[in-house]
Amino acid sequence: MKRLASLRRVGWCSFGALGLTVPIGFWYRPEVDLSDGYWVHTKDRRIPVPDGGVWWEAFRSSRALSPRSPDEADPLVLRAARWLVIMSVSLVFRTALTMLNTFEVDRDQHFARLLQLVESRPPGSALITVSNHSSTIDDPTLLVASMPWRVLIDTSKIRWVFCTQDICFRRPILAGIASAGKVLPIKKGGGIDQPLLAEVQRRIAQGCWLHIFPEGKVNQCRQLGIGHYDNRTATTAAEIGRMKWGVGKLVAHSPVPVTLIPLHHVGMDDILVMQRQPPYSLDLGSSRLGRRVRLIVGEEIRFLDLVQDHERVHGELRKFDVSEGEARLSSAAEKMLYSKITRRVEDALLTLEQRGLAAWTQQAEAAAE
Repeated sequence: MKRLASLRRVGWCSFGALGLTVPIGFWYRPEVDLSDGYWVHTKDRRIPVPDGGVWWEAFRSSRALSPRSPDEADPLVLRAARWLVIMSVSLVFRTALTMLNTFEVDRDQHFARLLQLVESRPPGSALITVSNHSSTIDDPTLLVASMPWRVLIDTSKIRWVFCTQDICFRRPILAGIASAGKVLPIKKGGGIDQPLLAEVQRRIAQGCWLHIFPEGKVNQCRQLGIGHYDNRTATTAAEIGRMKWGVGKLVAHSPVPVTLIPLHHVGMDDILVMQRQPPYSLDLGSSRLGRRVRLIVGEEIRFLDLVQDHERVHGELRKFDVSEGEARLSSAAEKMLYSKITRRVEDALLTLEQRGLAAWTQQAEAAAE
């Protein structure tokens, strides 16, 4: 009961801080892509843009941040709002995971390497982390619970992350929180050459930390890229891969050196359970606190040989240039390179998945004896 009371107090304080920062985050939100008149337009889901209304007029008149030059700093008022949001969110989710559940991190040499890259990577280099995606609160919960407070209070070191624009940026309150919380919009169904990648490119050019869920959706089957939220079977995954190619494109065209580190976690799907049938909403009746969550970090993934092989045949790869103002279309050869890079990431995540699930099962069996 004392833990719940403490969490309640933390929650109310955080709610007050968020109330101050939402208008600032909304005003300085990143751009979304509504060029086709839809927030999302896929074969399974369509959400059209409203015709007029107060919210839509406010959205059109407020100041989107991108595209800007890579060296342009964020406004001071946005940086202040960002600190309040990230600290508030960190308090709530870190407290919930570590006090109301059991959270374990393998603090081995790979974790030490990740922490070193987060805190003091070489100037002019970026960090990308990738992981499986087993619940809607994987981010920010896992990263704020695993990082030390000296990282969390310095918001310049905190990760940037994707969220589909129809979920995080369609409503003003969520758009404000997401913007201040270092969340970038992506359009589901927008493809590998969508214009929203320009803001991601800018952040990589700045040498930021970007976290990606390359599965592209929540998957609670504990098999990377194969789940009940998708028609992708093991056979299909073997043919086209288990992950989206966006990570491959970001690595291939990065204007600065990129270090890519894989992560794997188990247990978040026990805390926040989703229904196994459409519309795949939260199953609050099955969700529970008091669960065990475990996070492991893998070794750095390298891609230099893949890039060199491509350039020997097709010439030097072009680098991202956000000053061009629009996304360039990828060639067939470039898409093949994206696929090879993504496959290497997939292989590393699958290896880490095997290691993580084996340790998880062994620990569960030992606890049951």
